[in-house]
Amino acid sequence: MTQHPKQPLIDPVRNEIGQSRSRKAALLKEQVDHLKSEYNSLKHKSNKDKEALMHQIADLENLLKAKEREFNLRTKNAEKDLIRDLLPLIDSLEAGKKANDKDSNLTAFRDMILNILKKHGLNKIETIGKRFDPFKHEVVGVTDKGDEGIVQEEIQDGYMVNEDVIRTAKVIVSKGE
Repeated sequence: MTQHPKQPLIDPVRNEIGQSRSRKAALLKEQVDHLKSEYNSLKHKSNKDKEALMHQIADLENLLKAKEREFNLRTKNAEKDLIRDLLPLIDSLEAGKKANDKDSNLTAFRDMILNILKKHGLNKIETIGKRFDPFKHEVVGVTDKGDEGIVQEEIQDGYMVNEDVIRTAKVIVSKGE
């Protein structure tokens, strides 16, 4: 085989082009690897930031729910406190009614106040003939009449707001015969 006179010049050029391409490919691979590494790092940081943000959102939602519960509880307790403060007025009207049965104005006024308070959850605790309940009744006397543990007489009305006792009923209970 005869060599072409330009052949010896072409091989080193081809060799140099090949080496140049290899260097360029190595450089591009290095840049791609660096960009992949940077991308993965940013992706990891983004995931951590997203997770932290989700935790902060959950904490904020929990705080809002807690504040709402606290607000509702304060509102409910404020209502109970107001009703509790009005109980002496109701007691006075009840005493006035008992002292003067003919005064229908006192009865009407007492009933009007009780009806308004019932709209806000006030209920009178049932006593006479009921079994003694230490959560609703307070024993102020004992009698021999009647079945054991049954309320025989009511000395002072007891009240509940919704399901919460705001004042126990003062009662006389039978100790049995």
